[in-house]
Amino acid sequence: ERDFMSGHSLPVRKFGSFDETPTVIGLGGAVLNQSSYSQGVATVKRALDLGVTYFDTSPGYCNNLSQPIMGEGLANAGDDIMVATKIGYFKNPADYRSARAIREQIEDNLRLLARKRVDVLQVHEANWAAWWRDDPEGATACATACATADFSMDETYNFTDSPALTSLREAKRNGLCDYLGITGNRAAFMCHLLRNVSVDTFLLAFSYDPIIRNAETEAFNLAGQKNVTLILGAIFYGGRLTAVHPEWLDNPPEWM
Repeated sequence: ERDFMSGHSLPVRKFGSFDETPTVIGLGGAVLNQSSYSQGVATVKRALDLGVTYFDTSPGYCNNLSQPIMGEGLANAGDDIMVATKIGYFKNPADYRSARAIREQIEDNLRLLARKRVDVLQVHEANWAAWWRDDPEGATACATACATADFSMDETYNFTDSPALTSLREAKRNGLCDYLGITGNRAAFMCHLLRNVSVDTFLLAFSYDPIIRNAETEAFNLAGQKNVTLILGAIFYGGRLTAVHPEWLDNPPEWM
């Protein structure tokens, strides 16, 4: 932080094959309201002060408070930042297959963010079967239990013409975003999906951090082969890796 305060900026990296060069580390919006709404806004503003230029949020974060927090914090940020949000976490499972519901959510996302457009628009938890076929088994659990609602890698799906991807392509044509992406935290499923779709960005969460390195198995090479921008999410595990837990040495949590 002393380096930032003395005028040095965060390092930047080319956004895949595109011209943008956001900061290597961005701010994710999954737990922005952990302390309070106002502290969330202050966190976004602090990130701006420290030079962060990439911000990612979703309607599924913070009980739908993440987007308004992000929007308020970025209100005076100017045009030198990149903002990413997502579609998903519908209360009605049928909405995952509804172009109308997806379009309405995109409009609602922009309203909550107080923006006319975003840089990146993504399918959230793209490993969920509910996105890719009608009434998948366990679809009602998709809002809370992605582990029980993954698509089957043994089935054939029409990924390309799904309502999710057709709606995102429509949003891009209408100037509501520049880049389309898929996101998820199940590396094997997400890589299978990436092999079968054409997108600009690939966000893989909880798959590359000081403990877990699942992304190294295939995702790095696959993203390079597909010429897709790879984004690694939750590299500090939602804050869990910023706290000292000596008890984990003898009794590690299940996710470790």
